Amino acid sequence: LAEEGAIQVFKQPYLGEKDTIVGAVGQLQFEVLKFRLEKEYNAVVQLRPLLFQHARWVDGEGFDQQKFERQDYTKVLLDRDDNPIILFRNDWALNYCKGQYPDLKFLPNPPGTPGLEQLHGKFDL
Repeated sequence: LAEEGAIQVFKQPYLGEKDTIVGAVGQLQFEVLKFRLEKEYNAVVQLRPLLFQHARWVDGEGFDQQKFERQDYTKVLLDRDDNPIILFRNDWALNYCKGQYPDLKFLPNPPGTPGLEQLHGKFDL
């Protein structure tokens, strides 16, 4: 499903593939994932939602993963290319981090995505 683009698979730093996190847009994608894993691979699937509202790739000089890991309102993950992505618990957390780290960009797509500005318009990151 990740290759099909229906979901994205993220790793937790220091855990590798041990406890992966799956990202999707909408509950239906999670239900499809669970169904296919159970039916096609005869796997036992247990999905637990995380209490985060936003996911943003981070780009810029001075990103310190440890600072974000110490907060209870953020969680740092790595995408399939080992790019850092931060989960934010809510709007406040995202906006607070934007204010605290003006040299960092919090992107809705991975850094270097062709057409990023055209896709989202020129926006204040």
